[in-house]
Amino acid sequence: MLFINAQEVHLEAEPVAYKQPCPLCGSEQGVKRNGQNQPRKIRHLNLFGKRCYLVLPSLRLACSRCHIGFVWTYSFVGPKERYSRLF
Repeated sequence: MLFINAQEVHLEAEPVAYKQPCPLCGSEQGVKRNGQNQPRKIRHLNLFGKRCYLVLPSLRLACSRCHIGFVWTYSFVGPKERYSRLF
């Protein structure tokens, strides 16, 4: 938990895996972590009557086989979206 006040709760989350497969070739062997951008702040379901935000790392990854860079994809929120699919 990062922050809590009368109206909001901010929860920090991290991916369980260290790497994610490449979206083009599907391989995880050629993928390496390449840093991270600003954390994403995603609006989620209310928690105890307060607005709840998930703070997620925006991890940059690169595939040496395909020579592409990509950002970690979360299943519960689309790219460049600010609201979770449950919200």
